[in-house]
Amino acid sequence: MKYYYNLYTNESVREKKLQILSRIDRGEFVINKYLIVLTQNERNHLEFYDSAFVSQKVVDKQDLFVVGLAEGYGGAVQIVETIVNEVLRMTGGTDIRTYLLDQQLEFEKRNG
Repeated sequence: MKYYYNLYTNESVREKKLQILSRIDRGEFVINKYLIVLTQNERNHLEFYDSAFVSQKVVDKQDLFVVGLAEGYGGAVQIVETIVNEVLRMTGGTDIRTYLLDQQLEFEKRNG
């Protein structure tokens, strides 16, 4: 998995996000945490998965670009809403994929 440099989170996971993501990366079962990712289908923008689903061996995590981490389904919906509102405010449009990928590219250029 690749992670967005400025990972969107809700308050309840903010302090422990690195620990939670580390557990998910190791394939551990983490209860009630959701990953918000860019879809692999470029016609869509975002989707979210329960981390229990992502921790299964049959899921190919390699291609996932994680942009958010949330506590619970409702938290995931709120983060998606936050992302959409930010993109609309910053660009005047709703091309979430392009906005997030451009932000990530700029960060990587600045930080090598």
